[in-house]
Amino acid sequence: MPLRRIWTGLRQAVSGSAGPDIEPKQVCGRAVSLIDLLPTLAECCGLPNREAWQGRSLVPLFEQPDLEWNHPAITSYEGNNAAVQTERFRYIHYIDGSEELYDHEKDLNEWNNLAENPEYTAVKAKLKKYLPKEYTERLPGKKQKQMRKNEQRSKHAAAMR
Repeated sequence: MPLRRIWTGLRQAVSGSAGPDIEPKQVCGRAVSLIDLLPTLAECCGLPNREAWQGRSLVPLFEQPDLEWNHPAITSYEGNNAAVQTERFRYIHYIDGSEELYDHEKDLNEWNNLAENPEYTAVKAKLKKYLPKEYTERLPGKKQKQMRKNEQRSKHAAAMR
């Protein structure tokens, strides 16, 4: 899958919420992430927030959808590839050091990469601060686990000969 489609898909996750204290049919265009769901559900259920949780409760946006929201959505893919999404910009940093920057007010389809444009140096620096400081090791998928099992069986069979 091309990386552009991956970041676009991550950007376009749509969510709906309903509850006794939530005004129906509200629309909020703030940049949020799926990682915000756990703190949001906890707050809605009256449970305490845990410091180890990442993300922010979206309850303030339920109460006031046009609230100023200075918390970008952070997404990562395949290790150290990460994107920072605000209402206006998306900054992407790849593991190989390459970068992309798009201004969604002028270029919603992300055809014009502004990462090398000196006029956007300050924007890029601001968004870069939100990148994860460290990444967790990618967990092996089903295919990798099966390959390891087969390797272990082969070694065991060879040792038995």
